Amino acid sequence: MKKLLKIFAVMFIVSVALLAVAAYVPNSDVADAVTADCTHEYSEVVLAQQPSCTQEGWLEHYTCTLCGKYFVKVGEDMVEVDREDISSPVLVHKWSDWFVKPATCTEEGGEMRYCALCGKTEHRGETIDATGHTYGNWTIVTNPTLESIGSATHSCTNDGCTHSETVDIPTLSDTATWTVKNTTQSTCTVAGNTVYTSMYGEVTVTLPLVKHTEETIPGKAATCTETGLTDGVKCSVCGTVLVAQEVIPTTEHTVVVDKAVEPTCTETGLTEGSHCSVCGTVLVAQQEIPATGHTVVTDEGKAPTCTETGLTEGSHCSVCNEVLVAQQEIPATGHTYDAETTFVLFANTKLHRRKLSKNCTLLKAAKRWTAPTCSRELSLMSTAQMPQLLWKKNISICTLSKAPMHFWLATV
Repeated sequence: MKKLLKIFAVMFIVSVALLAVAAYVPNSDVADAVTADCTHEYSEVVLAQQPSCTQEGWLEHYTCTLCGKYFVKVGEDMVEVDREDISSPVLVHKWSDWFVKPATCTEEGGEMRYCALCGKTEHRGETIDATGHTYGNWTIVTNPTLESIGSATHSCTNDGCTHSETVDIPTLSDTATWTVKNTTQSTCTVAGNTVYTSMYGEVTVTLPLVKHTEETIPGKAATCTETGLTDGVKCSVCGTVLVAQEVIPTTEHTVVVDKAVEPTCTETGLTEGSHCSVCGTVLVAQQEIPATGHTVVTDEGKAPTCTETGLTEGSHCSVCNEVLVAQQEIPATGHTYDAETTFVLFANTKLHRRKLSKNCTLLKAAKRWTAPTCSRELSLMSTAQMPQLLWKKNISICTLSKAPMHFWLATV
């Protein structure tokens, strides 16, 4: 119904405007007179206004700010019109049927009707009082703290009502409003909290962590083979590392020179090397030098004689003097006689001397034996019973004195 009334009003206004423009015939005499009376200064455009139940409507137009006449713009020309030509009368209310409106939280109820065009209402009979709002529970919007206030809101729960109310709420230190529901103590890793409660709801305040219980993490000194660590710090309760240990680079090796060893005839040698005196790590390995080997010198042999031993040929090293081939002793060959030999003991007499002197073989084979005294009876003795005797070429004359007496042992 409203839509139809609006369409009708628009059509009416447009029709009036067209008729006014069509009926206007310019008259040069009248125009000249008007121009002569007023120079016309036009106002800003007055926009079109639809009529309503409480206000008339009009077309888009201009007014002269000097004489107050009305004008419409046709092309580039300003055409004077009467007020009736551009205006439309106030519309008549389009009332609905009477009905009973229930009361709301803020508005009265009762029997009423309304205009479908402008929305105006009319009441008759007794009214029903507004019900007032029925609020639900508070909802905290901004949590208060121990130092600052917060805010809370609650809404009306009546059907169709969207009203809500927001108020400031006191700080948590206001014991008239807030009470402590429970407290959970903090540790060094988990924050505790205190729960405050009031008519507005509950607020949980997080408590700060307690301080860690510091404990030193011992470091270790760096060596030439292993890195070290600085001292660190950790919490003895939760184990959290508070100061991380840092790696200390390895130290330099303490170099000791391993002297070279010259090789010998029989033993290998070594090149010069080095090692660390702290950790024992070989820094420059010593290389083995092969043994030089013996420098051989021949030891000539010696043939044995009748009375002296001989030696076999041998050898030794001229550098280290080690005997390489030992010389073996060759026994003396002993005397070789032409015939069977008989040992005869001669006294030291000229006779015997002469006899011995005449026989060169006997003289060479003779041996001297010293008797204890010259008066002792001497007899022949076997070779095995005789002591080692010395050769003697000059024979002294025997006397009867107690001086040692010399005898000759000879072969005959």
